[in-house]
Amino acid sequence: PTTGEVLGYEATGVGAARLEQPGDPATLRVLSTKTEIVQNDRLLPIPPADIVNYPLRAPSKPMEAQVLSISGDYTAAGNNYVVSISRGAKDGVERGYVLGLFRPGQKVIDRFEGRARDLVTPEERFGLIYIFRVFDRLSFGLVMQAQRPLAVGDAVRNP
Repeated sequence: PTTGEVLGYEATGVGAARLEQPGDPATLRVLSTKTEIVQNDRLLPIPPADIVNYPLRAPSKPMEAQVLSISGDYTAAGNNYVVSISRGAKDGVERGYVLGLFRPGQKVIDRFEGRARDLVTPEERFGLIYIFRVFDRLSFGLVMQAQRPLAVGDAVRNP
């Protein structure tokens, strides 16, 4: 969001299929679906399970990012949702990092001094995410704790 650069493309799994008959065209058997499979959907091999235990830790250097998307095309997310953030391995992000979710300060009007003046409330940390998947330019995190719904564009950085 800050540079306008394309960081990657996100694919959403709609189902699983098994190759029954190789060839051109090939025959597949649909094993399961989450949503409708439609013309022009892409076929990709299912990556091997990557179940490794990564200890929770804060980044050792300052880290700043933004929420790019919420898995499932939701407009808001809470606990146990998956989000993508705008930083990846090239920015020093590692699996196991715990990052804070921050709400920017709100502009308010102070009328108690006999005149109106604009004030900005302090920024507030409202949640934590656990980074479990890292790509070159973006990462995926699990929302572990959120006191309010988070949205695309929310700030993410060291807790």
